Formats: sequence, C-alpha cells, structure tokens
Amino acid sequence: RVAFDTVGAALKENPDNLDLWERLTELGEALDLLPELAERLSEAYDSEQLDDELQLDLAGRLAVIYDERLGRRGDAERFHRRVLTSDSSNETSFVALEELFTADERWDDLLVLYREALEEVTSDERRLDLLLKVCFIVDEVRRDVAAAIDAYRAVLEVDPTNAESIRALAGLYEEAERW
Repeated sequence: RVAFDTVGAALKENPDNLDLWERLTELGEALDLLPELAERLSEAYDSEQLDDELQLDLAGRLAVIYDERLGRRGDAERFHRRVLTSDSSNETSFVALEELFTADERWDDLLVLYREALEEVTSDERRLDLLLKVCFIVDEVRRDVAAAIDAYRAVLEVDPTNAESIRALAGLYEEAERW
C-alpha cells in the first residue's frame, strides 16, 4: 500500500507521466485497489495538465476500469463520451453508452447517441441498423407518431424494400389519418 500511495503522490505532481500511470495501474491491480486506482487516475485526467492525446488515452483506460473492472457504468460515462468525441467509430464506447442509456431508460440520450453516430456513418448497413433503433424508440417507446413516420421514411431512403418500415408506416399513416 505504501508503494501505491507513493506512486499516487508522484502522479499527482506529474499527471502526464505515462510510466507513473503504468506503475500505479500495476500496483492497483496487484493490491486489489481498483477504486483507489480509478480515483487517482481520474485526478490526473482532471488535472488540466494533459494534452489531447494523453487525455484521450487516459479516458479510454478509465472507461475500462470504471465500466468493466468496477461495474460502475455511470462513472464510466464521461470517459466513454470523451473517447467518442475524438473517435466516433469506437465501438467499445458506443456499445457501453448504448447499454447504459438503455438500462437506465435514458431514451433522449440514446437518441442523441444514435443521431450523432448517423452523422458519421459511412455504410448503408450500419445506417440502416441505427435508423431502425431510432424507429423503435420513437415508435414503440415514445409513441411519437410524427417522429416515427419520419424515422421509417429515412429507413426507406436507405432500403426502399424494408418490409418492417413499410408495415409500420402503413399503420402509422392510418393512425395519423394521413393516407
């Protein structure tokens, strides 16, 4: 424990020192001090002494520690968001946020996540997947007929033969009396 505290104190003075990150991580894992490790690394992250590259690196590490090692998804959220801000194709952070928002029924946050991903997506397959998830939320969860119609129409722009969207639109048009 003394070694962990000593390295932690050194990290506080030198938050941009990768060797100290590594050593503290090794000690934290060996001594089963993961909550303390996360706290010390979070302090380094928040120190405002890291350049963008180091901050991104540390955000990725902290996301893993909080989410996968400690099971504290809420604490991992800001780090996953930071990763996605710099790398919108990072599937690990995307899925972690998607699972968090779904489990907590944070539908607005989930829609923002999907819409931001749609702005960056390049493949039609991925676009279709994201659009169908948006459709589910606005149609099944929120029951927002106008938004659901728009979402299903967006699906048909990508896949004009999508049977699910065609059926859903028929029902929504009937419900909205928009024949």
